[in-house]
Amino acid sequence: MTDSQSLTLQLKAGDIQITDPKEILKECIIFFAFPKSRSANFSIVISLAQAATAYGEQNVNGRTLYWAGFTKSISDREKAAELLRLAGGWVGTMAKVNGCKVTKPFNAYLTISCYLEGLQCSKQAAHCHKLIDDPFHPNYDVMSQTVKRLTPLQSTYPTSLYSHEQIKKFVFPCKRMLEFSSFHPIFRFKEVHQVEPKHQIQAAAVEYGISICPFFDPSGFAEVGTRTMETEEPIHSHVNLPFQS
Repeated sequence: MTDSQSLTLQLKAGDIQITDPKEILKECIIFFAFPKSRSANFSIVISLAQAATAYGEQNVNGRTLYWAGFTKSISDREKAAELLRLAGGWVGTMAKVNGCKVTKPFNAYLTISCYLEGLQCSKQAAHCHKLIDDPFHPNYDVMSQTVKRLTPLQSTYPTSLYSHEQIKKFVFPCKRMLEFSSFHPIFRFKEVHQVEPKHQIQAAAVEYGISICPFFDPSGFAEVGTRTMETEEPIHSHVNLPFQS
């Protein structure tokens, strides 16, 4: 156990204030504190915390808080992710990543887990980036991240003209942000927004708990080419066709 007496924890306005004169947590990027729980997972959570780089127990406002500090190492990140998954929802649990309060522990768990998967890939961009159609196109579908081809009502207009449209392709820097999830709304650009797309992406990453990922870089959003899409437009009955007399 770390010399927890040299570390002071205080609760202020729903957040935990850490005084660390001996820099016990100097190398730690994730801090996790939790009270005793009746959960069946409590013994597992304690074991994970005790296996962290820094661990201690301290009386705060009349109750014991168990705390753990995790470094950048893969082993520590794995333990921290599991703690967030198992105990992030407990009443009284608090966590910080890079000094910032974690408001959505399960989202933080998903982000750290995604990052750990990315570390196993030979090319980080292959894991993180996703190719999407032009998100500013009026027919862009946020679920599929593609521009949809609209088909006219065949019963009304049996004859159509066909043309081709060049659809822009973009690299989006974080596929997790685009994934359909019940834990947060689907990201979509606001066309009338006065800030650049990369800033909209960064703001969404903060909201979704993704900005803590070391791989996250909103400047990776870029146009990379085009694709050809066939479009179909109805010919109204009053229009003279070339083969009509």
